[in-house]
Amino acid sequence: MTRIGERALEAGARDVRHAWWSLMLFPLSLLGAFVIGEGLASLFGHPIDGSADVPLWVMVAAGGPALLVFVVPALVAVVFAKQAERLGNQGGRAPMRIAVGLAAVFVLLNVVQGLLTVALG
Repeated sequence: MTRIGERALEAGARDVRHAWWSLMLFPLSLLGAFVIGEGLASLFGHPIDGSADVPLWVMVAAGGPALLVFVVPALVAVVFAKQAERLGNQGGRAPMRIAVGLAAVFVLLNVVQGLLTVALG
């Protein structure tokens, strides 16, 4: 194998490792999402503590950025997995699927909870 081919394989393997390591960002992004969501809601004068009715606009204005922060590790995993694929290494698909699945479930659960809160009052 040529030196260029060896470098491409090593770069692909490195990107796969980075895709796996990006999963370790989820605890940090969960903390960041919580701080941002609660912080924005408090700044708007509606702390989300379950005891008061929170207007829909506050849920969207505070929840939207919080959900975006939580999704960041999934985006990182996708970027590294796609880089590895371009270099011929398919090993990044597993961490990418795990990250995207975890982010999708988290976002879906939060959106459903928000919709139920609005619908049920």
